[in-house]
Amino acid sequence: MKENDLLRQIDHRPFPPRRSTWVMRQGWKDLLFLHYKVPYELVRKAVPPELELDHYHNSYWVSISPFKMRHVKLRWLPPIPTTYNFLELNFRTYVTHNEKPGIYFFSLDTSSSLAAIAARMAFLPYFRASMSVKSDGNGFCFTSHRKGSKKVPGDLEVAYSPHPEKFFAEKGSLTYWLVERYCLFQKAFNSKVVSIDIHHLPWELQSADADVSKNSLTESIGLQVDGQQPLIHYSNFQKVLVWPPQLK
Repeated sequence: MKENDLLRQIDHRPFPPRRSTWVMRQGWKDLLFLHYKVPYELVRKAVPPELELDHYHNSYWVSISPFKMRHVKLRWLPPIPTTYNFLELNFRTYVTHNEKPGIYFFSLDTSSSLAAIAARMAFLPYFRASMSVKSDGNGFCFTSHRKGSKKVPGDLEVAYSPHPEKFFAEKGSLTYWLVERYCLFQKAFNSKVVSIDIHHLPWELQSADADVSKNSLTESIGLQVDGQQPLIHYSNFQKVLVWPPQLK
């Protein structure tokens, strides 16, 4: 789908996209959502005070998402080697800023050193990781081991298999609240917050089975999820437009 056609489809969003010009295109491939319900007190202390925690009927959530980054490029430049296709792993929660809903990243891991360096310039907490993904035609095995950061745990090993039926989240549902997010907020400096807006079509989702054999990501905020069954979703592909960061 052409970018202009993508921007015409906005009725699914909780708020309209920015009117200014988008600057980056991304593709998110074979993405897994692992959603965990968490205590308010635990996640509150891990999020900067400049951001308010968002909740769904007084429940608070964090999500882990491994996926493949595909066709990543700046709008006016040709593709850059090592940043066009790579692997990524995100760990996030749900926040608002000035009543605008969005997400806050505890960490983002990537197999691309250049992508990590560039993203840190926008105050995104990226880490370099040794990552791999394998597919047997029925499912995927994703592994990530964070490099050079002994103080912040960040390993994940998960095997996942999507179910065949596809669906879109119903507005007002927990699934819609979790996945239909179009802005991220991060702490910049002093009391400043950086926001980055995105746009994409509604998530076409599939339920999935997942076996998490290793997960130290949640330890970074003092959360133990061993034995907790997450809410699981999978999406085959999502084309995404990204706007430049704004300081607020």
